[in-house]
Amino acid sequence: MKAINSPLLRAVCTLIVGVLLIMFPNETRQGLIIAIGLLFIIPGLATVIVYHINKNNEVKALAEGTADTTPQESRPMFPLAGWGSLLLGISIILLRDRFIDYLHIILSTILILLAIASFITLIRTSKYWKIGFGNFVMPVVVFIVGALIIFNVLGNVEMPTIQLILGLAFAFYGLVEIYYAIRIMRGKYVYKKKVAAEQKAFEERKQIEDTLNDVQDELDAEAEEKENNVEDIVAEEVKEEKKDIFD
Repeated sequence: MKAINSPLLRAVCTLIVGVLLIMFPNETRQGLIIAIGLLFIIPGLATVIVYHINKNNEVKALAEGTADTTPQESRPMFPLAGWGSLLLGISIILLRDRFIDYLHIILSTILILLAIASFITLIRTSKYWKIGFGNFVMPVVVFIVGALIIFNVLGNVEMPTIQLILGLAFAFYGLVEIYYAIRIMRGKYVYKKKVAAEQKAFEERKQIEDTLNDVQDELDAEAEEKENNVEDIVAEEVKEEKKDIFD
């Protein structure tokens, strides 16, 4: 299940939501609401399933004494966003008649939450790849779009136009997040290889140092033994000389 990348799946589903909103700006049928609900359920469910599988594997490894000593940040975290996406999707489908009237407010709120999540992701994964000012353009734009629609800053803009703007924002977010997810996966792969290489080099240096220390200990032991032998020989010669003098 580690092969399933839930952030990437979430980005793909977000892109699909945006495409649906762009293709059907005048559409208010329940079918579109159900499709959007499913596209929130799928990544949410995948995230929750992956979390519980990884958590069970970690508990099993701890019980068997074979737990991986990975950093805390790379261990499974409670899927708050996954549960939120899952519950939201179910709510959209079950209460689709009510969600039709408030769909633009709900989607705008989701845009703001996605923008915040993107900021957090960029900051948390900064050690895996180089992040510049341009990487924060997408979450800023998405956040602004969501805020403008929620606070009705756009004025008397018709609903199809608002739905089109939301679709463009979701599609923009999805495309950029797919790029981010791929870069992060590559960055993690390179980072893990680097850490493994450094660990291997450290172990090799330690092994060489241990070997050199063992050799040095042996040489010191041999030198001490020779020194003791020389002292014994000298003491024996002195004893013999004294004996000859007295005789």
